[in-house]
This record gives sequence, structure tokens and C-alpha cells, in this order.
Amino acid sequence: DDTIAAILAAELKDLPAAAFQDLPDSPMSTWLAAQSRMDAGDAAGAAGNWQRFFQQSARRDPIDLASYARCLADTVRFDDAAQQLRLALSGPVPYSFFARTEKLCRRVAAETAAASLRQCRVAVLGTSTTSFLIPVLQALCLRDRIHAAFYEGLHGAMQQEILDPQSGLARFKPDVVLLAMNWRDLQLEAVTPDPARWIDDFIAGLQTFWSRLSEAFGCHVVQHAFD
Repeated sequence: DDTIAAILAAELKDLPAAAFQDLPDSPMSTWLAAQSRMDAGDAAGAAGNWQRFFQQSARRDPIDLASYARCLADTVRFDDAAQQLRLALSGPVPYSFFARTEKLCRRVAAETAAASLRQCRVAVLGTSTTSFLIPVLQALCLRDRIHAAFYEGLHGAMQQEILDPQSGLARFKPDVVLLAMNWRDLQLEAVTPDPARWIDDFIAGLQTFWSRLSEAFGCHVVQHAFD
């Protein structure tokens, strides 16, 4: 049980890893030993415990795999760390996973760039906060062996970024641009006499942005759905 394991780890965190050697050889004792060694800064020892844990248990919890990857990265085994992160990302994960592993994913991606299948420059522009998207995109690019550089546009300055030839976006020269807009950007009226005309006019405005991006950078444009 994850809750029980977390409570035990917190209670026993000050014990040396050697204290777990006399416990029965089980997934729980190995997991606790790995946590203890991580808390003590013994990345190599913890990596050995994590390897043993995954030999003992069929469970592949993304957070445990990320912990194993962190130990591998700390012992300069970046290719192995990338493999564990890809395994962690092979199924659904909560957003908290991306937030917790943001620095790790960035570090591993940088150290394994030479093994990537392709490179890509990704820009994220929005009319509201977009910083929460970067860790997700970064991790998924690592999963898919894409070495990606990211640019996050100025908050609420999507139009200026697109139209200004001296903007940060223009200097970045993206391959892919994600336009993240929300329902407020629709500026919906309570009642409109001609809904079809309104939709056509709104789409025409978006197409101006799409055309500008395509002409300026020859990039792919991904239009985010209006939440």
C-alpha cells in the first residue's frame, strides 16, 4: 500500500541503510532500503536497491521508476535513466509526476541528446499562463526520443509575439508553435443574431495567425482547443 509505505519511509528515514539488511528479503524491505539510501545521498546504493526491487515486484509505479532514474542519473548512467523515465511515461501519469520530474527530465534529455531520433524547437504561446505545459511537453519529448528546445512566449502577448519580426519568437525560429487559448478568448456574446457568421469571422482571425507563422517560420501550428 502506497500510504503505508510512505508513512514507514518517513518514520525510518533517519535509520542507516544497514538497518534494513536484517529484514526479510522482500519488496517492502528493498523499497525502504532504497528510500533510506536516497535520503542519505547514496545514489549508487539506492540504484542497486531499486534494481533489486523491480526484480522482486511486478509493480511499475511511475514515481518509483522516476526515483530509480534519479539515482541512475546521479551516477552518470543517463541512458539507463532515460530508459526508466520512458517506462514511467508509457502509461497514464498524474500531472504531479511532470512537476516532480521537470529538472530530472531536462537533465537527462540534455545528456542523451546524441541518442535522439530527431530535434525540434517548440514554442508555446498563450493568452494566459502556459508554464504548466512545458514540463509535460518536455517529458513527452524525452519519452519519444525527441531532443526539444522550448520557448515560452510572454504572458498574454501572443499577438505581439506572432506579428513582431523582432520578438523573442522570431529570434527562436520554431519548428512547432502551440497556441494555447482559453474560453475567454472567444469573447462570446450572450446572444448573436448570426452564429454562423460569428464563427466564420473568428476562424478568419485565427487563420491570420496561422498564415503568419507558416510564412515566417515554415513551422507546424497546433491550435489548442478552447477549454
